[in-house]
Amino acid sequence: MLIESVEENNRLMRLRQLTDDYYSRIELQKNYKSILSENDNALYVDLDQVRSEYPLLWDEIILKPMEMLKILESVAMDKIRESMIVDGEDPDYFDRLRISFKGNLGKQTLTPRGLKSTMMHKLVKLQGIVTSTTKVKFRLLKSTHYCETTKQTLQKEYNDTFSMRMNDDGQNLLTNQI
Repeated sequence: MLIESVEENNRLMRLRQLTDDYYSRIELQKNYKSILSENDNALYVDLDQVRSEYPLLWDEIILKPMEMLKILESVAMDKIRESMIVDGEDPDYFDRLRISFKGNLGKQTLTPRGLKSTMMHKLVKLQGIVTSTTKVKFRLLKSTHYCETTKQTLQKEYNDTFSMRMNDDGQNLLTNQI
């Protein structure tokens, strides 16, 4: 357990260092004013550049985009705040930064038909035309209830949405079990 947490810590530190190197390469600290004023506090990460120069960072962005967004955002905010202090500005004024991606996603570009469960939690680009939509109607098929008075559980199957009852045969109140 301890070894796993140390390895995870090392991985995160390595990713933060790679992110820092990437931001140094695009000269974020020198150009932060123009980058942010043009894009309304949005920083665009060029995926083509990341893929060619930082393959480990590319893999992590594709495989764990939510984790990497947090890292990309926090490192960028740290670098921008450092620059603001050097420039004599108030870093507390700068409170939020959006990270956006631009560039080609390669084999991560899919059509709705090509979207599979293996792509779950990964960064993908979905291309297609919406031809029709419908409202989803949720339907309860089976529920499990617990009666605190009799300490028994009751399972009920439903044929329609109107047959749900909240009392057992002895008229004791039932609670839903999740």
